[in-house]
Amino acid sequence: MKEYMRVSLLVLAGLIVILVLSLSAKSIFAAKSTDVSSGSVSGNYVATTTPSGSNTGTATIQDGVQTATLKVVGSNYVLTPSVFKKGVPVKITADVNSMPGCSKAFTIPTFKILKFISASDNVIEFTPDQSGTFKMACTMNMYTGTFSVTDDGTTATLAAANANQPAATKPSTASSGGTCGVSTGGCGCGMMRAST
Repeated sequence: MKEYMRVSLLVLAGLIVILVLSLSAKSIFAAKSTDVSSGSVSGNYVATTTPSGSNTGTATIQDGVQTATLKVVGSNYVLTPSVFKKGVPVKITADVNSMPGCSKAFTIPTFKILKFISASDNVIEFTPDQSGTFKMACTMNMYTGTFSVTDDGTTATLAAANANQPAATKPSTASSGGTCGVSTGGCGCGMMRAST
C-alpha cells in the first residue's frame, strides 16, 4: 500500500509540473504574438520600430568608450542608445532588476558575446568590427533585440551599413535552430556556440 501511495504521489507531482509548464509556455507564446508598445513581435524577432521609452540615438564617446544601458521591456532587449561607431569599444551596463529568468543569459552571436548577467557582474564589453544591424538574444531566443553599428556612429549612414552587411550576419525573422535561435539544437544550446 505504501508503494502504491508513493507512485500515486509521483504521478500527481508529474502532472502538476506538466500543467505549470504548459501554462508558462502558453503565456510566453501569447506574449510573443502581441504588440509591444510601438513595435510588433513577429516570431522571435522584434520589428524595426522600438518599444516606447527606448532611445535609438547614437552613443557618445567618453574616454575612448561608447556607453549604453540594457534593460528588458516585455520580451525585448532595449539598448539605450542603440547605434554605435565601428571600431570604438562599447561598454553596456545591464539593469539586472529588469531582467527576468533566461534574459540574463545574454548573447550577441555576431560578435561572439555570451554573458551570464548578475547583480555583481552586469557589464558587457566588446569592440564592434563591422557595420550593420545585429541581433541580441538570450540563449533560448525568448528575449531579443537589435542594435546598429555604423562607420561614423550616426543613424544617417545606417541604411548604407545594412545594405553592405553580409546576409549571414543580418538579423533574421527565423530561428536558426530549435528554440534557441542563436546556434543549433534546443534550449540553451547557443551558450556553447556563442562562446567559441
